Amino acid sequence: MLRTLPLLLLTGQLLACAGPGRPPVLETALPAAQADTCDGPDVDIHCCFLGAPAGLSETVAIAEEREPGPRIQLTGRIVDAANGAPLPGVLLYVFHTDATGHYTKRGDEQGVQRWQGHLHGWLRTGADGRYAVRTIRPAPYPDGSMPAHLHAALQLPDGRACWVNDFVFADDPMVTDGYLTGLNNPGNPKDRDNGVVRLTEQEDMHIGARDIVVDRNAVVH
Repeated sequence: MLRTLPLLLLTGQLLACAGPGRPPVLETALPAAQADTCDGPDVDIHCCFLGAPAGLSETVAIAEEREPGPRIQLTGRIVDAANGAPLPGVLLYVFHTDATGHYTKRGDEQGVQRWQGHLHGWLRTGADGRYAVRTIRPAPYPDGSMPAHLHAALQLPDGRACWVNDFVFADDPMVTDGYLTGLNNPGNPKDRDNGVVRLTEQEDMHIGARDIVVDRNAVVH
């Protein structure tokens, strides 16, 4: 679950509208009972999906070439905890810190991305449930309070959404038994998928694999 992010590291999203230089956005809105400006660090999870471009593929490139930091690619499938079947049409949202451990902004972020920074993106799984995230390896928070990580949330085709366990790295000494014990995302059972990724070097990039396991019965929001 996304914890309250340190105010020293962050700053604030209204729903992005299509216009010159902007991709079209999904016609997605919060239920009336959950109306929210989306401008805050702990807003309704559905705020993460507002402004997602139409026509998404199973791959998202979050970091531009000029973004400092070692390149990583994270791949795998999103699967059903009940039977291991791939889950198609799942909207996955990922965001993370930069190479200094901060959620840096460009200045054009809106709504929740004002807090989550410019290193964010969306993808949608295909028929085989596969996804691929290409970005940089984020740095941990400067205060050393957490391992380096990528936050992720998903939305099922029926609109229900949940946070998944953060992507973290097996070679990070801060990924301890205590950290893993504290994971608590019912929709992504930690005994099946604790988010730990082992990276291997391939040419100019580090590659990691993870199947995101979803307990759809526990996704109630």
